[in-house]
Amino acid sequence: MIGKNLRDLLAATERGKLAKVWDECDAAPDDSHLPKGEYVALLEGGKLVTAKTSTPGYCLTFRVTEGEYAGRPFWHTIWLTESAMRFAKRDLLKLGIKDIAELERPLPRGLRCKAQVVLRKEDSGYEYNRVKNFEVLGVEPPARDPFAPKDEWPPSAAPTTVTEAVKAPDAPADAEGPK
Repeated sequence: MIGKNLRDLLAATERGKLAKVWDECDAAPDDSHLPKGEYVALLEGGKLVTAKTSTPGYCLTFRVTEGEYAGRPFWHTIWLTESAMRFAKRDLLKLGIKDIAELERPLPRGLRCKAQVVLRKEDSGYEYNRVKNFEVLGVEPPARDPFAPKDEWPPSAAPTTVTEAVKAPDAPADAEGPK
């Protein structure tokens, strides 16, 4: 198979810009895991998952919002088994989920959390993060829509507590981003 070259992919001006950016930027560090600690993060969403072992779970996606690791994601899987249900219910109640059927609906947007993240190491030497616990600190106001009327921002109807956010029917959060 013959690959394409930059000339085929990019116009001459784009190729020049790309080469300049390449020359001026530093390589990003490997983002293997976060160090042990407490992180303030935005809960970006949650989705139902199945482990390789067929264990059902609900995976939360967080993104660090403060400090040196701002922008870095981390995940917390809540296992939905009989033996883990007490812990699952504890964590899901923090998000305002009172019924397991609610896991099929999107989470409310803007939940700001504090998570205690630890580092685990498997026998093979593989290291990974695990969320030891988390708490919801509040609800971030929605980002300003540049096309919205300039009368009032944030809107007075914006939720400010987890309870209000859970009740807001138009406040979905998508863990996978826009489609």
